[in-house]
Amino acid sequence: MMAKNLVARVSRRFIATGLAIGLTAGSMFISNSNAGASDIGARAIASGIYAAPVTAVPALAVAAAPAQMKPFDQQLISLVNAKRKAAGLVELKEAKGLTKLSVWWSTQLVTGKTGYELQHNPNATSMLSDYGASNWTSWAENVARWKPGSISAQAIFDAYWASPGHKANILGAKSRYIGMGSVSTGSGWTFNTMTFTDKVEAGQVVAAAAPKPKAKGKVDTAAVTKGKVRVAGWAFSPNKSSKSNAVKITVTGPKGTSTYKRSTTLTRADVNKAYGITGKHGYATTLPLQVGTNKVCVTSIAFSGATDTALGCWTRKRAS
Repeated sequence: MMAKNLVARVSRRFIATGLAIGLTAGSMFISNSNAGASDIGARAIASGIYAAPVTAVPALAVAAAPAQMKPFDQQLISLVNAKRKAAGLVELKEAKGLTKLSVWWSTQLVTGKTGYELQHNPNATSMLSDYGASNWTSWAENVARWKPGSISAQAIFDAYWASPGHKANILGAKSRYIGMGSVSTGSGWTFNTMTFTDKVEAGQVVAAAAPKPKAKGKVDTAAVTKGKVRVAGWAFSPNKSSKSNAVKITVTGPKGTSTYKRSTTLTRADVNKAYGITGKHGYATTLPLQVGTNKVCVTSIAFSGATDTALGCWTRKRAS
């Protein structure tokens, strides 16, 4: 999709720092910058993208930027770490301050502080100390803009990945921490800023979200009788263990797939005793099979806040 629409539109003012790539007829541009502690000053002066510097607003006063696309940003961080893991590199940890700084800069861009032109934050390295990274010795930044806002995180990441400069920042061997900030407003543009550093101060790492509990269950039988399959067992969702949940059963045969949903309406005292729960968690149903070989799969469906669990698949045959 998006990758097929990449066109080579390199703007001269980006040549000093790396690359700019136009996406879908110029509707999206990306740019990267990086520096170590020893060369940031020279790099900032040499680069044309710093020609219109933005006066930094005190960090703490603007850190809570509106309209951050948090789920989108989490997807981007996951995509970055997937590539790093595949390359044998340390996965990056999200840092609170780096994300706030990234969101702040994207907000400056999306609210027209640079005339909606894509630029790097000219004061990024001097602002790092106000955003929990005063001890940094290696820093890098990727920025992008696009419209419409419905473009997927995967497509944006693919555009970054297709550019050697941005890819190099994503795979930076010294980087250990990342901040991610995507912001979209009424301007029609969406801007993203990625910030990478090798160090952050204590307490800056964002705690990993607790994994969602998984629905439990078991298929006790999936027996064939007179051209039908009887499926029975138990299931429950740990976050609402006193309530009956449901199982999804799919039967795939030569003519296609049929899907069935059955609630746990039967009492299973053994399950309640084993897990210390109450309620009805047993199920039993008889479903038609197609002539030939069928694949019967059962899934325990979780309530919101937990995740579904596949209980297994079985091959069952109907002769006629």
